[in-house]
Order: sequence, then structure tokens, then C-alpha cells
Amino acid sequence: MGAGLPSAMAAKIVHPDRDVIAICGDGGFMMNSQEMETAVRLGLNLTVIILRDDSYGMIRWKQANMDFTDFGLTFGNPDFVPYAQSYGAKGPRITSSDELLPLLKRCQAEPGGTGNAGTLEVTAPFDGCVIGSVETADAATVEKALATAAGLHSDPSKRLPT
Repeated sequence: MGAGLPSAMAAKIVHPDRDVIAICGDGGFMMNSQEMETAVRLGLNLTVIILRDDSYGMIRWKQANMDFTDFGLTFGNPDFVPYAQSYGAKGPRITSSDELLPLLKRCQAEPGGTGNAGTLEVTAPFDGCVIGSVETADAATVEKALATAAGLHSDPSKRLPT
């Protein structure tokens, strides 16, 4: 947990010509959110999608599957829009799935702020965990994305250089 933003920053430094998107839960993002300052200072043009459920959703999901008591997994968050702006980045917020693709395209096309970093807070409701939040109607899209990822993994020529 907490590696999404730093990993995206490293990917952008290694491959400055590629679009980079970090998809982070709010708990994981907050573990290294101070690195937004570094991203802005270095002029990294990347997008961070924050899936906000005000909890450690992945831990909650795993513990629920092990019949553990749900304890100490919820927390309060800052308002991520002014939080991003306080570092000099943009911080748009979406509240419906219809807003995601157009805003994501805009985030990738425009510099995010003085340092070109930007966050995109997704506040769509979750059903208690990120994994369980995929709508049934989107199952085909998810399956296609997974098949694409599997194809990229199996074809060494499409992998990032090490």
C-alpha cells in the first residue's frame, strides 16, 4: 500500500513520453501523498485517480473474507481537490461514471498545474471495497481489459524495458 503515486512518478521519469496514470485507494494515496509536491516540482505530467471510500477498502475486503471483525479500517480524508491544489496541481472531482472518461482525457491532454501533476478524485459510491465496485454491466469491459493485460504480459516485445 502507498506505492501507487511513487511508482507512477518513477514510470514517468523513465518514460516521459508516455501517459502515466496512478490508480490509488484513498488510504494508499495518503501514505505517500506528500510526493505530489515532488511530482509538481519535477514537472511530471501524470494523473492520479483516487478511489475514495474513506477506509482501507482492500484490507476490509480481505478481512471480511476471513471472517475478521471490521475494526479500525475507516478514517476521514482531506478534500482532495484543494489538497492537490495546495501542491500546485489540479484536482478535479467526479461524482458519476459518465464524467470519468472525458475528464481523464482532459487530465492527460492538459498540464495539471505549475508542475503538470494532477489528481482526479473519484467519489462514486463503493460497496465496501474497490474490487466489488465494478458494475455488472461493466463486466465485459473489465474482462476485455484483463485479456489485454494478459496479452501484453505474454508478449515480451510489448513489455516495458527493465
